[in-house]
Parts: sequence; C-alpha cells; structure tokens
Amino acid sequence: MKTKPQVHIITGPTAVGKSHLVYSLLPQYNPRLEVVCADSRQIYRGMDIGTAKPSIQEQSLLPHHLLDIRDPRQVFSVGDFVREANEIITDIHRRDKIPVVVGGTGFYLRGLMYGLSNAPPSNPRVRKELEEELGSRGALALAKELSTIDPESSAAISPGDTYRLVRALEIYRVSGKPRSTFRVTTTQREDWDLSLVVLDRPRAEVYNRIDERVGQMFAQGLVDEVKALLSMGFQFSDPGMRTIGYREFAEPGAFDQLEKTALTIARNTRHYAKRQSTYFKQFGSGRWLHPEDIKGLLVALELT
Repeated sequence: MKTKPQVHIITGPTAVGKSHLVYSLLPQYNPRLEVVCADSRQIYRGMDIGTAKPSIQEQSLLPHHLLDIRDPRQVFSVGDFVREANEIITDIHRRDKIPVVVGGTGFYLRGLMYGLSNAPPSNPRVRKELEEELGSRGALALAKELSTIDPESSAAISPGDTYRLVRALEIYRVSGKPRSTFRVTTTQREDWDLSLVVLDRPRAEVYNRIDERVGQMFAQGLVDEVKALLSMGFQFSDPGMRTIGYREFAEPGAFDQLEKTALTIARNTRHYAKRQSTYFKQFGSGRWLHPEDIKGLLVALELT
C-alpha cells in the first residue's frame, strides 16, 4: 500500500512523441490524472504553433497546469517552475488526484526531483547589464567569456541557450564563483513516490520527426504567429522570443527566405534534441522506453 503521494514524470527529447502518447493513452486508463507541463516554452501565451503546445482538444482530455502563464517578455526560471509546480502538485494530491509531469525541459525536472542549487538568486542590476551585453556583444562573445571562467558550465550550455548562458555569467559576477561549483543534491526527494519515464527513439528517427514537425508548423501558420507576436510589441530579445522556432526569424531576410528559415529551425531543433538526450542521462533513476512500448509505459506508471 502506497504511503507517499504519487508523482509521475514523462520526459524525452523534443518530437519524440510525448504529447501523442499522453493524450492517446492516459485519459482512458486513469481519469484522476492531471498534467503539469514542464516546458520552458509552452508557458508563454501566444506561442502555440512554434512550441507544439497541446491543442485545445488535447487539453480538454485532462486538466492542465503551467500552460500559458506568462507573456513572452517575462522570465520563468527553474526556481519559479519548482515553486509553482510544488504548489500545484500539493493541490492535486489534496483533491485526491494524481499529477503527471510532462515535458522536455531537463533543468526544470531536475530541480523538481532533486531540489534547487544554493546558487545566489538573480540580481536585477547584474542581469540587466548582461542582457545589454548580450544585445551589444552577442551570444558567442558571452559564451567565450563563460568558457574561460567556467569551462564545465560552458560545455553544457549552447550559445543559443541565452537564458542559461546569462544566468551562468550572472552567478559568477554576483558570487565570484563558477556556476558549476554550486551543486544540487544527487539524492532524489523522498516525500513523493516518483516514477520517471524517459521516452527515447533512435536519433535518426527523432531527427526525421523533427523535420516533419517543422514542416507542419509552417503549414499551420507559424509565420503568421511570429508576425502577430511582433505586432503586439514583443521583440526577439524577449525571453520567450529567443526560443527555437521564433529567434530564427530575427535573421535578416528570414521572412523572405522561408525555406532557409525552416531548415535553420530544423537544424537548431535537432541540436537541442541531442542535448536533451544527453542531459536526461544524468537522472539516476527511471525507465527508458520507446514511445510505442505501451505495455512498458503502463507498468512504469502503474496503470495496468
């Protein structure tokens, strides 16, 4: 008999098939499940197509949390996610429901499962200085600076991941210590009965799915979505607009050379998926399953 509240986590690289599996399978097996989204892009309002956000129909199958909770100008840190997710999961348990955390943002999930590091909190003045430097010097220059002061963090952060890049430099400027010296615990939290499933496919299979997804996004109206966001006053320097699928439109001629822009988005997404798969390997527990292994997923989530 379970003595701890259950929390299920389903993750995997982008385009591996998390959403299809969740919405085609879970509702029919346990109507008590509620989805807590762990996606650092799907939190943003108005960014639906480029983030592959669950459709209204999919969202109607299960209650959802942490979707559409910020506008693209706002930062949503791992600390923000962990605090809000903890509150939501506590409320789900209070109502005798079962949370299933779904998403591919690895550092969100690590913070939720293992706790936050003791790195210093964000400093608005230093953050603003770094944001200005990002605009004037560019991400590659900041990435080079980080490689000098913190090679370990530099190896794990892509220049395109400007949020984590700026955060790593901010930690160093505030504390005088590299981000990599602020370790999070390697012991999984013990107050929940956690079950972790990492969905995985052969890399070539994931890459083909990414290429298909990007094509679908353009067919569904990604270009118009980006234009609509710009017309509302959002800028490519805003946190949400820096994400893959949106930031590529900031390049000169991107709206005139859509085929080239689509290829760039697909390439950047493939690189991101590779980094995700590498990151998930640091999780100490969990089952790695192919998305078509329905029996394995049902066993892992105790839905049989």
